[in-house]
Amino acid sequence: MNILIVGNSEDDTLLLERVLRRGGHNPTFERVETAATMKAALGQQTWDLVISDYSMPHFNGLDALTLLKESGLDLPFIIVSNAIGEETVAEAMRAGAHDYIVKGNLTRLVPAIERELRDAEVRRERKKDLIKKIERAKQEWESTVDSLPELVCLVDDRGHIIRANRTVETWNLGRVTDVKGREFHQLLHPDCAGSSCYLSSLWKQAWEKAVQGQPAQCEAYDETLKRHVSVQVQPWKDWEKGTLIGSTVVIVRDISEQVAAHQMREHLTDMIVHDLRNPLSNIMSSLELMREAIVEGGEALPTPQLLGVATRGCERLFRLVDAALALRQLETAEVELIRVPVNPRELVEEVAEQMQPSALSRKHSLEVQVAPGMPDVPADRELIFRVLDNLLDNAIKFTPTAGHIELRAEPAGDSILFAVSDDGPGIPPEHGDHIFDRFFRLESAPDSKGKGLGLAFCKLAVEAHGGRIWVESKLGQGATFCFTLPVKAAESGSDKSEGKSR
Repeated sequence: MNILIVGNSEDDTLLLERVLRRGGHNPTFERVETAATMKAALGQQTWDLVISDYSMPHFNGLDALTLLKESGLDLPFIIVSNAIGEETVAEAMRAGAHDYIVKGNLTRLVPAIERELRDAEVRRERKKDLIKKIERAKQEWESTVDSLPELVCLVDDRGHIIRANRTVETWNLGRVTDVKGREFHQLLHPDCAGSSCYLSSLWKQAWEKAVQGQPAQCEAYDETLKRHVSVQVQPWKDWEKGTLIGSTVVIVRDISEQVAAHQMREHLTDMIVHDLRNPLSNIMSSLELMREAIVEGGEALPTPQLLGVATRGCERLFRLVDAALALRQLETAEVELIRVPVNPRELVEEVAEQMQPSALSRKHSLEVQVAPGMPDVPADRELIFRVLDNLLDNAIKFTPTAGHIELRAEPAGDSILFAVSDDGPGIPPEHGDHIFDRFFRLESAPDSKGKGLGLAFCKLAVEAHGGRIWVESKLGQGATFCFTLPVKAAESGSDKSEGKSR
């Protein structure tokens, strides 16, 4: 038992020691007389108990009790002194003293100490339990709320943050440990002072609804965060109808992808409606003219030409539907790769042979360069053939008449590099990051009928094989589209073995 004695009498200390030893205890004592020596002692050793005299020349029992509380230690504090007034005793007990014993009645000291030590142990166990509960709550918060992609803040009735999850850090709004006490609006918009801000309007509306126990919500494009967001303000607790007290939970979701997907669906719908109208109109007009000629015996019509118009219209519809379907299947992993050993030379030469008539029709020279001795690559031959076909077709269409186009294949580390180069107008730098986006189209080829799906398909097909695709271009100096395929295929649950059909 380590006991800190606060007092200026060494004789009193010896007396206390004798009483405790007679009661069966073997204590260790240290006596201090001033605030400075007590503060130093509290920080240097582990104590079980503090026994303090009440009246000392420059230091009293209440001062000692205050120092003990400021130290943060939860120790039994017993005042042992000559008779003092009841009001002084009551004041000491209210301040946190655990017992008061008159020096002339030290027989009470041993049971008092034993009782207080037992109580202190109970308090320590309760404190341990409380710390465990707090730690468990912290872990639950970290494993649930902190792991959410949404920004979640607990906000008080003044609009100040009580707690936030770690999304504040992933959104670069600050450190999670530093946002407590900040105004929620200022967290998202540190430079915003206008009442026209959507958050200001939402907060006013949310406050009115929270009094009624109702949530508030809005969606907006946030200029500061540079993303579409959904903000929900949910009353949490301590709200009473008609009063302005309580806390709210504010949840901010990034809905940029959903908004983009919605816009993409609208774009796709508009594109399909627009692009289906013309070929369908041509097909119907051709069929109607031929029907009139056959049924009504009208004047002779150039039937082969009309059939050609209808056929080309059907081909355009088929290409559009086929491209959109292939892209969707790759995006949703509905295509199962049928990997077979593909010889790079044979693949490149076959694509070049198929596209040669198209190149000659525009007076292009088409050159093929294939490095010797390259290994086969495990790939879905049909998909990679379409990738090269798309890239070569684009090069032919986008290169002015009598241009030069090159198709090559060569080793690149653990991969095979395929590249299609042209000497056309090139790609403006501002479009380089978007060239593989769905529905993105360059207008530099007036006769291009593309729908902006081909390069998006190429990107998905190459990445499905574990490869990479990119473009190198300088405006006015042509463009080179490159992609790699690994020589050794990564394990994938979406692959099928050689010999099985899609």
